[in-house]
Amino acid sequence: MSPDMNAVDRLDILEIRSIEAIPIAIPLKKPMRMGNDTVVTAKNVVVRVEAEDGTIGWGEATEAPTMTGETQEQILSLIQEKAIPAMTGANALNWEEVGDLLDQACEDKSNARSAVDMAIYDLAGRHHGYSINHLLGGGEARELSTMWLLGNATAEADAEEAAAVVAGGVSFLKLKVGVKSLDEDIRAAHLVRAAIGGKIDFTADANTAWTVEEAQKFIDGTRDIGFLCLEQPVDADDLDGMAALAKGPLPIAADEGLHGLDYIDAHAAKNAASGFSLKFIKLGGFTGMQKAAEICRSKGLKINLASKTGETSLAVSALLQFASLIGQPDWGLSLANGYLIDDIVTNPVTVVRGRVSVPSGPGLGVTVDPGKLDTYRIG
Repeated sequence: MSPDMNAVDRLDILEIRSIEAIPIAIPLKKPMRMGNDTVVTAKNVVVRVEAEDGTIGWGEATEAPTMTGETQEQILSLIQEKAIPAMTGANALNWEEVGDLLDQACEDKSNARSAVDMAIYDLAGRHHGYSINHLLGGGEARELSTMWLLGNATAEADAEEAAAVVAGGVSFLKLKVGVKSLDEDIRAAHLVRAAIGGKIDFTADANTAWTVEEAQKFIDGTRDIGFLCLEQPVDADDLDGMAALAKGPLPIAADEGLHGLDYIDAHAAKNAASGFSLKFIKLGGFTGMQKAAEICRSKGLKINLASKTGETSLAVSALLQFASLIGQPDWGLSLANGYLIDDIVTNPVTVVRGRVSVPSGPGLGVTVDPGKLDTYRIG
């Protein structure tokens, strides 16, 4: 946690009594097509941390094998076999101790680490009676603009959906490309822009689907679209390909290519990206997110804040608590819970006309619904 919070907690002890990792599965309202993958059902792990005084904190991670290398089963196993034995009995308010224990238990598995980290931050916030945003030095809860993800099977469907959500107040769109043919992706970009007009912010995300040549063809074919950026057009490890594309006029963003803080420096050294998509599951929790944002700002790099497809209001609330610390991100804020058929909290995060309020209650600011959690629990 932040130095300020460490100072507040230095004389306070909140011993962790127990930790539970709960696998759940929630269908999406419709399949989300992205790059070389299509997500139909969210496969998540919910973490419940209980302190000796009965205070409970919650966290969540959704599987992302193509992004972090962790399936739901692997996240669950790591938490149960490594994180729970390491963390039980620790002082949840001593972040140096907690951070070291999590690093040792989870090693380089950022997804599993993030779920436990999130739950302990929630626990600390509830213990003190303040939102995580407030504990980390932020102001009062605020309202932020969100982006809408388009990922349909046809260009016409993308355009139709785009027109509908913009009419409903959305002012920022991201088009998932790389799942249709390249010509259809180009056509979809033009149809969507025609449907929404020229004033709506618009980005595209290929999720590693293309070669450098294919990405260049897309860029050439959409020069008049006015994209703010093109996200992860080529393989996550192809920094040379990213750098080649970044020499052109369209800013290039890295997402799957960000596996930790060192990767920001690696991209910057090659001029391979003008910005990054920051996700909790890639950076291991609040501390990693804070450090990544600081590095990006210091290097003049843009930021997109994003939920991983499948996250419920638990993880989405964590993202909003963080977003309220750094302000409206340059390349959009995408929230995933609205794409699920249901949620597991009593007060789901709700986007109204493209705007969302940061939950203001203690911790994450949302309350888990035990009945909903049981409904979607696996096993």
